[in-house]
Amino acid sequence: MNVVTPDVSVILPIAMDHEHYLGSTREAIGLEKAGILRERVPAIIADPDPPQSVLNELKKLDVPNLQLGRDFGWDDERLWWTSSADQMEAQIGKPRLPSISLAAAMQTSAMLYWPPAPEGLLDLTLVGRQSWVQYGDRTLLMDVAHNPHAIARLSRTLRAWSNLHPTSKVEGVFGVYRDKALTEMLQALGGAVTFFHCSQVDEARALPGAEIVKTLHANGLQSAASYPSFTEALAAALGHTASSDLVVVFGSFPVVGESLNYLGIHPFD
Repeated sequence: MNVVTPDVSVILPIAMDHEHYLGSTREAIGLEKAGILRERVPAIIADPDPPQSVLNELKKLDVPNLQLGRDFGWDDERLWWTSSADQMEAQIGKPRLPSISLAAAMQTSAMLYWPPAPEGLLDLTLVGRQSWVQYGDRTLLMDVAHNPHAIARLSRTLRAWSNLHPTSKVEGVFGVYRDKALTEMLQALGGAVTFFHCSQVDEARALPGAEIVKTLHANGLQSAASYPSFTEALAAALGHTASSDLVVVFGSFPVVGESLNYLGIHPFD
């Protein structure tokens, strides 16, 4: 992030993650994130409640900035942004990407004088971030959510799906690194998954599936099993569910990557 001087700096919502590198509070993490700011170089602040440490750095470096909710945003299916001091807007419906990320991208594009057509943003997706996958007669949701903030967003999506399919169940294929806030992630998930199929990727940082299951049990989630590999965990989940159910694959990036490979889905081919 720091090897070049940017035309625009963007800071997205700051949540608790990578605490052993960045700090144990949002203020500390915000100060680390603010390291991308440069004196008098424009910045976009897409955190709805930016830490004071970020605001202090903006003032210290005399950074002209546009802030979420003040200069750009998304609400009630309306995308709005600032262009040449004028406020622009477009009705685009509910995007598939996180609305904050989409609004920040639109504002960034406007500052760089190449904004896309707003209507083209509605179906924009990022592979692995709440990607819906059809595999035969089965529906899967792939999400690289690996911190409480992202898990809370995933939980909202799963609950919305369950409200539309009240007689169906949601089973998860899950793996995570040792340095993640697993208990807080499970709390953010809030019971949206009825059964967990757990494993670990072949990396030293990975938390073994059996240890994930122990933590699940300690948090009152008894419906869980561990497997030697993610291919076995995913196969078990597919065999344990019906075509009307949902299998959600989530956690670390390699969890989603290995699962896509197993299913023979190569989105970039």
